[in-house]
Amino acid sequence: MNKNTPKTILYISFIPYGLVLLFGIYSAIGGINFFGMTYGSEGFILGMLVAFIFMCVFPIIPVCFVYQIAYLLRHVIKPLQNVSIKKYIAVIVGIVVIVAAVILFNTFRYDIQETTDGLQAREMLSKAEEKIEYNKSTYYTDGIFGIENIIHNTVLIDYDQPEIGLIRGSITDEYISIRLSKTTADSDIIRQMDNDYFVQSVTQLSSPGKRMITLATDEKEYRRTIAVILEMADGSLYYAEDLTDRNGGYGMYAGLDSLDGFAGTYSEETREMHLPKLSEFGLPG
Repeated sequence: MNKNTPKTILYISFIPYGLVLLFGIYSAIGGINFFGMTYGSEGFILGMLVAFIFMCVFPIIPVCFVYQIAYLLRHVIKPLQNVSIKKYIAVIVGIVVIVAAVILFNTFRYDIQETTDGLQAREMLSKAEEKIEYNKSTYYTDGIFGIENIIHNTVLIDYDQPEIGLIRGSITDEYISIRLSKTTADSDIIRQMDNDYFVQSVTQLSSPGKRMITLATDEKEYRRTIAVILEMADGSLYYAEDLTDRNGGYGMYAGLDSLDGFAGTYSEETREMHLPKLSEFGLPG
């Protein structure tokens, strides 16, 4: 056997980890359907987890891992026999402690965030005057945040504030609060939205609301929500723009493209999604 063959096999054995990473990136951008569509950072984590489990079941990663350990023992540790064993153990323990600390930190961070989100979701639910369920093909039997009557992803609207809240089920349940500012139908803000964005969905509301319009960044990224407009029955208008995900990423993958009022049409000829402009719905006025 060529002396470089073991090292070549070692390099090849890391390919599955790269595929796991690539599937995570794909899931972050294109989404992954696991108890509802998930995008962004959560889609990235979930995609990697699914790919990792898949490669462990078959079992690609376990075989590669065994070879990597064997290579480590044969070609790395053995030549280090003259090195102080205490120093070697100290390095290994240090690495394990750092990895464990990072895992524990992230676990506690997500638990704290989910608990905080749950309290905010319950508070919003108590004062919301409108409740709109979406992504109805996926339901959570125990209720999102353990709330029995919230079994689907839900939009909540408080007309007094005004404020929109999104309750989403995912790897960790999530609550998103969207604070709105007042504007007018003929304002420069609405005109700029008509120029820059595309209408993602139009949902008819009960009084005192009239309709909720969500906007996407562009037609290729029709799942990415960048702005929302709340139009009232009395003609007043409220909006929120430059929405971001929890990590500050541009736009928000909240699954709002699954609302019943989704405005897009898919072309079989071009295999592309087409979204209308805001002006097609009477805005700017």
